[in-house]
Amino acid sequence: MDREPEPGSPYESRAEAIAFTTGIQRRLLARIERRFVADVLRSCAEPKRKVLDLGTGPGWIPIQLKKARPEWEVTAVDASRHMLDIARVGAQAEGVSIRWVRARAEDTGLPPDEFDLVLSHYLLHEVGSASDMMAEAVRITKGGGLLIVEDAERSPSWRWPLTLLFLGVYYAFTPLMRQQAIHSTRAAYRADELARLLRDPRLASLEVVTHWKSLTALVRVTAKKREGIRKA
Repeated sequence: MDREPEPGSPYESRAEAIAFTTGIQRRLLARIERRFVADVLRSCAEPKRKVLDLGTGPGWIPIQLKKARPEWEVTAVDASRHMLDIARVGAQAEGVSIRWVRARAEDTGLPPDEFDLVLSHYLLHEVGSASDMMAEAVRITKGGGLLIVEDAERSPSWRWPLTLLFLGVYYAFTPLMRQQAIHSTRAAYRADELARLLRDPRLASLEVVTHWKSLTALVRVTAKKREGIRKA
């Protein structure tokens, strides 16, 4: 099945942002995100890091990271002001301090070589260009820094009817969330596509793998920036 980019920018309305953060969708994503955060924490044991979450949405991931590693300096970027409003409220409720930045992931406006660790979770399918987003992520990562990107993987054509059935049942009583999930699944990339699109000479390593979590196929990109790259 060919990839179909999402129609327009998601979460431009408050209703869309609230739908993403509540009810059954939240329960599904919470399990996936907890595992993602646990993997990130295992990969990054250094006592102090500057961390960026690209496309933070309602801020669940940076809030969990800051609670687990209060010594980390955490920045979170999102293009939706509604999502950032929700994220700020969540951080305040948890008593954590996070720097929030409203910007597009492909053009954050942040200084180059600033972060030891750049993360992105469930964003690739939303951006206009995955390669542009990755190029920006590499730009703002320090030499020797780590990038970890995870997203849903698009279903092959033979599995698409089963995917639609699953989404229809899971979101039976939440039509707006069901439509969001269908658009996201159609807009997602396959692992082989990302392995080709995300090549960058500034990277010392690039690994793209598919894995399954909570009945969902995910693709994870792990990359390391070369040491000694000149600032851009």
